[in-house]
Amino acid sequence: MTLQPHNPAFDKLKEICGSSIPNNRQFAKAMGFSEREQNMLEMFWEPTFNGSWIYLSDELIRDYLTNEKDASGNLKKDAVRNFYDRKLIPIYDKDVDYREVSVNHELVQNYIHLSNLTSIEFKHNKRFFIVSGECFKQLILSSTVKNSRETRKFLVKIETLFAEYNAFNKLTTQNNNQDVNNSMYVDGRRISSNGQMTNVEQKIRVNTNEIEPRCKLVTNVPIVKEQTTAHLSTMRSLHHGNTISKTGTYIPPNSATQSAKWSPMYPTSKQMQELSYTDGMEHEKEKSGNDNIRLKQLQDQISSMSTQINEIKVENNQLLTTVNEHKKEIQRITLLHNNNLKRRHYPKFSPTKCFYITSNPLININRYKVGISDDINKRLSCYRTNAPETQINYLIYLQNNSDVERYILFLYENNREQHGHEILQDIELNDIIFNIRNICKIKQYIHTEVSMIELNMYNKLTYDTTLQ
Repeated sequence: MTLQPHNPAFDKLKEICGSSIPNNRQFAKAMGFSEREQNMLEMFWEPTFNGSWIYLSDELIRDYLTNEKDASGNLKKDAVRNFYDRKLIPIYDKDVDYREVSVNHELVQNYIHLSNLTSIEFKHNKRFFIVSGECFKQLILSSTVKNSRETRKFLVKIETLFAEYNAFNKLTTQNNNQDVNNSMYVDGRRISSNGQMTNVEQKIRVNTNEIEPRCKLVTNVPIVKEQTTAHLSTMRSLHHGNTISKTGTYIPPNSATQSAKWSPMYPTSKQMQELSYTDGMEHEKEKSGNDNIRLKQLQDQISSMSTQINEIKVENNQLLTTVNEHKKEIQRITLLHNNNLKRRHYPKFSPTKCFYITSNPLININRYKVGISDDINKRLSCYRTNAPETQINYLIYLQNNSDVERYILFLYENNREQHGHEILQDIELNDIIFNIRNICKIKQYIHTEVSMIELNMYNKLTYDTTLQ
């Protein structure tokens, strides 16, 4: 419903604000908004149309933006936090659609003051968010809460009010401009419809060079407010079209105008109307053309800036993706490096049949474990799992390793541990090695002994592990 001069709402608006330009609340009242809707208008007008922000209080979120309930049908305790994590932060852009602020922010403090709260009543980990008017409209439109239906209808209603408000202001401005254009200006003074002169800030002069020479008579007549007497000589000069000098006699404005009409050099009424109308139309046309050009330039700038913003957003998202991928790769390499630092690289022996002697220096010096294996590396790995301090004292490669084992166990039957038939105790290591060499020599077994240098390289790592 656009307000027109003869509309009832127009009369009501004049009754509310008189001749001054109405504000949005006065305009809404004239358009039939209730008192409650006028109060809501103060909350939503600035964020919706002027780019300000709204504080998302817990009360606003619970009443209008979330209906997350538990099994009993009540709102969940963490419904507000879930709203932030699921519906606000992942979907909308930070610093564009929403901002996370502190409790000392102006909007938060205003809410605390109006709600008679104190900052102490909030939990230490409470988060505070403000959103733009456009973001709030999108949240309301996407909300399934029953209370949000009324707010959606109200947002549509104030958008209609905003369009009507702008149309009314535009109509008022046009009417004011039309009143100015309908006035006649002479020497910087405006002559209104009643013939009186008023000083004005903007001086619109009639260009007299483009009309007939008889217009010069009017521009050369000195017109003032003071009432003076006109001599007959002056009247005679006006009638015959002679030019009055600046030292001549002055006459009242109305008398000068009426007298000049008798001169053949005075323009006709039709010519004066055409001149005033044409000058006003050209002025408005020129002004409108400049405004349209400026508006087109601003629209092009806004379109270009929007394109640049979208390109920056896409580039920013790509950079964030690349950074996240690099972070994951760094974490993976760091984990492998740390695991590699913890892992010990023990010397590897030949994976063939062998006979070996091992011991645990933490238990007993003269206690040895004898045995055979097809791969000594796997056997030592098993020993390190249960006893990382295990050391290898002797290692010999030969295909008849089982014969050597039976011979040694039989030879040292009295030194074998009761519950460990392959463990020999209270015996010297050199005696065992001496008998192994003898059996290999007597039986002529082909064999290869591992040097003590290689064995000590392995034992040194197990010794360091024992110290740690």
